Amino acid sequence: MTTNNDKYILVIDDDLSLIELLKNYLSDKGFKVDGISDSDELDPYLLHHRVDLILLDLMLVDDDGLTILRRLREKGVYYPVIMMSANGHTVERVVGLEVGADDYLLKPVDLRELLARIRAVLRRCELHHPDMKSGLHYQFGDYFLNNDTRKLLRGKKEIPLTNIEYNLLLTLVQSPNRVQSRDDLLAVLKYGQETLSRSIDVHIRHLRCKIEPDPSKPIYICTSRGKGYIFYNNPNAHIEEDQSTD
Repeated sequence: MTTNNDKYILVIDDDLSLIELLKNYLSDKGFKVDGISDSDELDPYLLHHRVDLILLDLMLVDDDGLTILRRLREKGVYYPVIMMSANGHTVERVVGLEVGADDYLLKPVDLRELLARIRAVLRRCELHHPDMKSGLHYQFGDYFLNNDTRKLLRGKKEIPLTNIEYNLLLTLVQSPNRVQSRDDLLAVLKYGQETLSRSIDVHIRHLRCKIEPDPSKPIYICTSRGKGYIFYNNPNAHIEEDQSTD
């Protein structure tokens, strides 16, 4: 069982006094806590810091929590999220949970209740995804890709990947819905100049055999004819006619 000392919490709120209060209280309980007040800081922060749980205010000055949460989930980035709001309307709570929040807490925040909810959400996360306990991870379909453990899971089953396959898949999932050329993928994988770009096709074919329901009709890693490959973390969101396969 992990301890609070293993857990990193990010508070996103434009109330700086609340951020400071939560940092002091949760730090005393053994968590490592940081805070940001501007949604523009979120993506750069997530690229360079570990996060195990996010406390997200519903109404920010420059953005709203639902939009931020929806953007994270659409990118396939999974973190447990507890939304906080002074708005007690049932509709707001329901929408937040439907978008992907793990819990919802009314302001003013009762610190003991917040602590209990944080611990409960983290326990649920570890129970359902024991190998996804920390670090940056991505979700697509029923797959989870963890950049700390370098594991791909489907449910509780690990899908074995070679080092090249893992790096290739990670590169694709980090930029969903965007065409990436073979040269771009070769550069990321740091192949030597003598390596032919068509070798990427071989690794893509192997990946498809491991993650696609039907490798001959891929829904996650699709070919953009004459351009390269495009990864869809939500296959239902793109039009089937636009797909072209090898």
